Amino acid sequence: MKRVWITWWVTTILLGSYVMLGFLASHSSSTQIKLQPGASAKLLLVRLLEHDLRMQLEFRGDHRNRPELGDPGQTGDSYRTGLLEYPQPGAAIRVAASSAGTEPVLFEALPNSGWGANFVLRTLTGNLSIRPGVWRWPDPAESPRVVLHPGFNLVNVEIVSVEPPLVGENARVLVQPLLDFKACMPGVCWLWGSLLLWPVMLFVQVLWAVTLNAVSARKAPQNTMIFM
Repeated sequence: MKRVWITWWVTTILLGSYVMLGFLASHSSSTQIKLQPGASAKLLLVRLLEHDLRMQLEFRGDHRNRPELGDPGQTGDSYRTGLLEYPQPGAAIRVAASSAGTEPVLFEALPNSGWGANFVLRTLTGNLSIRPGVWRWPDPAESPRVVLHPGFNLVNVEIVSVEPPLVGENARVLVQPLLDFKACMPGVCWLWGSLLLWPVMLFVQVLWAVTLNAVSARKAPQNTMIFM
Protein backbone atom coordinates (compact mmCIF):
# COMPACT_ATOMS: atom_id res chain seq x y z
CA MET A 1 0.00 0.00 0.00
CA LYS A 2 2.92 2.34 0.64
CA ARG A 3 3.78 2.46 -3.07
CA VAL A 4 0.16 3.14 -3.97
CA TRP A 5 0.02 6.03 -1.51
CA ILE A 6 3.25 7.44 -2.93
CA THR A 7 1.69 7.25 -6.40
CA TRP A 8 -1.39 9.04 -5.08
CA TRP A 9 0.71 11.83 -3.55
CA VAL A 10 2.83 12.30 -6.66
CA THR A 11 -0.28 12.41 -8.85
CA THR A 12 -1.98 14.86 -6.49
CA ILE A 13 1.04 17.18 -6.48
CA LEU A 14 1.32 17.10 -10.28
CA LEU A 15 -2.40 17.72 -10.84
CA GLY A 16 -2.44 20.41 -8.16
CA SER A 17 0.49 22.17 -9.82
CA TYR A 18 -1.25 21.96 -13.19
CA VAL A 19 -4.43 23.50 -11.80
CA MET A 20 -2.49 26.22 -9.96
CA LEU A 21 -0.59 27.18 -13.11
CA GLY A 22 -3.88 27.29 -15.00
CA PHE A 23 -5.35 29.55 -12.33
CA LEU A 24 -2.41 31.96 -12.57
CA ALA A 25 -2.57 32.01 -16.37
CA SER A 26 -6.33 32.64 -16.39
CA HIS A 27 -6.38 35.22 -13.60
CA SER A 28 -7.30 38.72 -14.76
CA SER A 29 -6.56 41.94 -12.88
CA SER A 30 -8.46 45.21 -12.87
CA THR A 31 -8.52 48.59 -11.22
CA GLN A 32 -10.75 51.64 -11.35
CA ILE A 33 -9.50 54.87 -12.91
CA LYS A 34 -10.98 58.32 -13.45
CA LEU A 35 -10.95 59.46 -17.06
CA GLN A 36 -9.20 62.76 -16.72
CA PRO A 37 -5.68 63.70 -17.84
CA GLY A 38 -3.10 62.90 -15.19
CA ALA A 39 -5.18 60.32 -13.35
CA SER A 40 -3.25 57.10 -12.77
CA ALA A 41 -3.54 53.63 -11.28
CA LYS A 42 -1.18 50.75 -10.55
CA LEU A 43 -1.60 47.03 -11.13
CA LEU A 44 0.49 44.16 -9.78
CA LEU A 45 0.49 41.37 -12.36
CA VAL A 46 1.87 37.84 -12.17
CA ARG A 47 3.07 36.19 -15.37
CA LEU A 48 4.31 32.67 -16.02
CA LEU A 49 5.99 33.61 -19.30
CA GLU A 50 7.03 36.75 -21.11
CA HIS A 51 4.03 38.33 -22.86
CA ASP A 52 2.77 41.69 -24.06
CA LEU A 53 0.41 43.71 -21.90
CA ARG A 54 -3.18 43.58 -23.23
CA MET A 55 -5.81 45.88 -21.75
CA GLN A 56 -9.42 46.98 -22.08
CA LEU A 57 -11.50 49.76 -20.58
CA GLU A 58 -14.84 48.75 -19.08
CA PHE A 59 -17.69 51.25 -18.90
CA ARG A 60 -21.00 50.85 -17.14
CA GLY A 61 -24.29 51.14 -19.01
CA ASP A 62 -26.25 49.77 -21.95
CA HIS A 63 -24.26 49.87 -25.20
CA ARG A 64 -27.38 50.96 -27.08
CA ASN A 65 -27.51 54.16 -25.04
CA ARG A 66 -23.80 55.00 -25.14
CA PRO A 67 -22.89 56.31 -28.63
CA GLU A 68 -19.87 58.09 -27.14
CA LEU A 69 -18.25 54.66 -26.73
CA GLY A 70 -18.27 54.10 -30.48
CA ASP A 71 -19.79 51.56 -32.82
CA PRO A 72 -17.93 48.43 -34.02
CA GLY A 73 -19.44 48.71 -37.52
CA GLN A 74 -16.74 49.19 -40.20
CA THR A 75 -16.65 50.47 -43.75
CA GLY A 76 -14.31 49.41 -46.55
CA ASP A 77 -12.49 46.13 -47.11
CA SER A 78 -9.76 45.88 -44.46
CA TYR A 79 -8.11 42.97 -46.31
CA ARG A 80 -7.69 45.13 -49.38
CA THR A 81 -6.99 48.51 -47.79
CA GLY A 82 -5.02 47.33 -44.74
CA LEU A 83 -7.13 49.67 -42.64
CA LEU A 84 -9.84 49.40 -39.99
CA GLU A 85 -12.27 52.24 -40.68
CA TYR A 86 -14.97 53.08 -38.12
CA PRO A 87 -17.46 55.82 -39.07
CA GLN A 88 -18.40 56.15 -35.39
CA PRO A 89 -15.19 55.64 -33.39
CA GLY A 90 -16.54 57.20 -30.20
CA ALA A 91 -14.81 59.70 -27.91
CA ALA A 92 -11.04 59.31 -28.19
CA ILE A 93 -9.06 58.11 -25.16
CA ARG A 94 -5.30 57.79 -24.89
CA VAL A 95 -3.54 56.02 -22.04
CA ALA A 96 0.16 55.64 -21.18
CA ALA A 97 1.25 52.34 -19.64
CA SER A 98 4.64 51.22 -18.36
CA SER A 99 6.18 48.54 -16.19
CA ALA A 100 9.04 49.12 -13.77
CA GLY A 101 12.14 50.43 -15.51
CA THR A 102 10.57 50.87 -18.96
CA GLU A 103 9.50 53.89 -20.97
CA PRO A 104 5.73 54.56 -21.11
CA VAL A 105 3.89 53.26 -24.17
CA LEU A 106 0.91 55.13 -25.55
CA PHE A 107 -2.32 53.16 -26.03
CA GLU A 108 -5.55 54.24 -27.69
CA ALA A 109 -9.11 53.03 -27.17
CA LEU A 110 -10.77 51.33 -30.12
CA PRO A 111 -14.56 51.69 -30.58
CA ASN A 112 -16.94 49.45 -28.66
CA SER A 113 -15.25 46.03 -28.66
CA GLY A 114 -17.90 44.04 -26.78
CA TRP A 115 -20.68 44.37 -24.26
CA GLY A 116 -22.79 42.57 -21.69
CA ALA A 117 -25.99 43.20 -19.75
CA ASN A 118 -24.73 46.41 -18.16
CA PHE A 119 -21.21 47.06 -19.40
CA VAL A 120 -19.30 48.03 -22.54
CA LEU A 121 -15.68 47.20 -23.37
CA ARG A 122 -13.18 49.18 -25.43
CA THR A 123 -9.89 47.47 -26.29
CA LEU A 124 -6.70 49.50 -25.82
CA THR A 125 -4.15 49.21 -28.62
CA GLY A 126 -0.59 50.46 -29.11
CA ASN A 127 -1.37 50.70 -32.84
CA LEU A 128 -2.35 54.38 -32.79
CA SER A 129 -4.88 55.72 -35.29
CA ILE A 130 -3.55 57.40 -38.42
CA ARG A 131 -6.59 59.68 -38.47
CA PRO A 132 -9.84 59.78 -36.45
CA GLY A 133 -11.56 56.40 -36.64
CA VAL A 134 -8.90 54.76 -38.84
CA TRP A 135 -6.30 52.22 -37.69
CA ARG A 136 -3.77 50.17 -39.63
CA TRP A 137 -4.58 46.46 -39.87
CA PRO A 138 -3.15 44.10 -38.92
CA ASP A 139 -1.13 45.74 -36.17
CA PRO A 140 2.30 46.69 -37.55
CA ALA A 141 5.17 44.68 -36.07
CA GLU A 142 6.84 47.94 -35.03
CA SER A 143 3.91 49.02 -32.83
CA PRO A 144 5.30 49.69 -29.33
CA ARG A 145 4.42 47.19 -26.61
CA VAL A 146 4.75 46.84 -22.86
CA VAL A 147 6.47 43.53 -22.19
CA LEU A 148 5.62 41.67 -18.99
CA HIS A 149 8.28 39.31 -17.67
CA PRO A 150 7.91 36.04 -15.71
CA GLY A 151 7.14 36.77 -12.07
CA PHE A 152 5.70 39.95 -10.60
CA ASN A 153 5.22 43.07 -12.72
CA LEU A 154 4.17 46.46 -11.38
CA VAL A 155 2.33 48.30 -14.16
CA ASN A 156 1.42 51.97 -14.08
CA VAL A 157 -1.48 53.26 -16.18
CA GLU A 158 -2.03 56.99 -16.69
CA ILE A 159 -4.73 58.85 -18.61
CA VAL A 160 -3.14 61.11 -21.23
CA SER A 161 -6.18 62.56 -22.99
CA VAL A 162 -9.97 62.12 -23.06
CA GLU A 163 -12.59 63.65 -25.30
CA PRO A 164 -15.99 64.83 -24.01
CA PRO A 165 -18.40 63.59 -22.83
CA LEU A 166 -16.23 60.96 -21.13
CA VAL A 167 -14.08 63.43 -19.20
CA GLY A 168 -14.37 62.71 -15.47
CA GLU A 169 -16.19 59.39 -15.85
CA ASN A 170 -15.03 56.41 -13.81
CA ALA A 171 -13.99 53.37 -15.84
CA ARG A 172 -12.22 50.13 -15.07
CA VAL A 173 -8.91 49.05 -16.56
CA LEU A 174 -9.03 45.32 -17.29
CA VAL A 175 -5.82 43.41 -17.97
CA GLN A 176 -6.66 40.47 -20.21
CA PRO A 177 -5.38 37.09 -18.96
CA LEU A 178 -3.13 34.79 -20.95
CA LEU A 179 -5.75 32.05 -20.88
CA ASP A 180 -9.53 31.92 -20.96
CA PHE A 181 -12.27 29.67 -22.31
CA LYS A 182 -12.16 31.27 -25.78
CA ALA A 183 -8.47 31.87 -26.41
CA CYS A 184 -4.95 31.35 -25.14
CA MET A 185 -1.59 32.98 -25.66
CA PRO A 186 1.42 31.01 -26.93
CA GLY A 187 3.09 28.94 -24.24
CA VAL A 188 0.07 28.47 -21.98
CA CYS A 189 -2.46 26.69 -24.22
CA TRP A 190 -1.50 23.36 -22.64
CA LEU A 191 -3.05 24.66 -19.39
CA TRP A 192 -6.50 25.09 -20.96
CA GLY A 193 -7.72 21.72 -19.62
CA SER A 194 -7.31 22.96 -16.05
CA LEU A 195 -10.19 25.42 -16.55
CA LEU A 196 -12.69 22.63 -17.20
CA LEU A 197 -11.21 19.48 -15.67
CA TRP A 198 -10.19 20.58 -12.17
CA PRO A 199 -13.54 19.45 -10.59
CA VAL A 200 -13.08 16.01 -12.22
CA MET A 201 -9.48 15.85 -11.04
CA LEU A 202 -10.53 16.74 -7.49
CA PHE A 203 -13.33 14.15 -7.48
CA VAL A 204 -11.03 11.40 -8.78
CA GLN A 205 -8.30 12.14 -6.25
CA VAL A 206 -10.73 12.25 -3.33
CA LEU A 207 -12.43 9.03 -4.44
CA TRP A 208 -9.04 7.38 -4.87
CA ALA A 209 -7.96 8.45 -1.38
CA VAL A 210 -11.18 7.21 0.20
CA THR A 211 -10.77 3.86 -1.54
CA LEU A 212 -7.15 3.55 -0.38
CA ASN A 213 -8.16 4.34 3.19
CA ALA A 214 -10.88 1.70 3.06
CA VAL A 215 -8.47 -0.93 1.70
CA SER A 216 -5.88 0.00 4.32
CA ALA A 217 -8.46 -0.32 7.08
CA ARG A 218 -9.43 -3.81 5.91
CA LYS A 219 -5.85 -5.01 5.79
CA ALA A 220 -4.88 -3.55 9.13
CA PRO A 221 -8.01 -2.80 11.17
CA GLN A 222 -6.01 -2.43 14.33
CA ASN A 223 -3.84 0.27 12.79
CA THR A 224 -6.07 2.12 10.31
CA MET A 225 -4.23 4.60 8.13
CA ILE A 226 -5.55 8.09 8.65
CA PHE A 227 -5.52 10.35 5.61
CA MET A 228 -5.23 14.11 5.89
